[in-house]
Amino acid sequence: MEAAFGAAFLENYRLKILFAIAVNEIECWLLPLFYSDKNAAVTSTCLERLNRQLRKNNERPITEKKYDQYDKISRPYCKRKALMAESDKNPSFKIFVDKLKEAFPLG
Repeated sequence: MEAAFGAAFLENYRLKILFAIAVNEIECWLLPLFYSDKNAAVTSTCLERLNRQLRKNNERPITEKKYDQYDKISRPYCKRKALMAESDKNPSFKIFVDKLKEAFPLG
């Protein structure tokens, strides 16, 4: 991290950096933003399902794993209410969010 971002960045943001490792594909955590049915809970073939829905929405499918596209797609998760509501729909994502809630209780 220090080599990539520099010592000053790491010192300033050390307590704000979280790492998440998806049990399956990271795209699985995005499915609840695009599906309200059983597809939201899927833990395999997630990229294919996500791309199918992106195409239906006339959006660019993910062909290369680039930050800007993931940033755009995941933006609704910046709002706590959306994050809490949608994460419950995917078992892998729910585990991660529940662990966050344990580590950083609100209130």
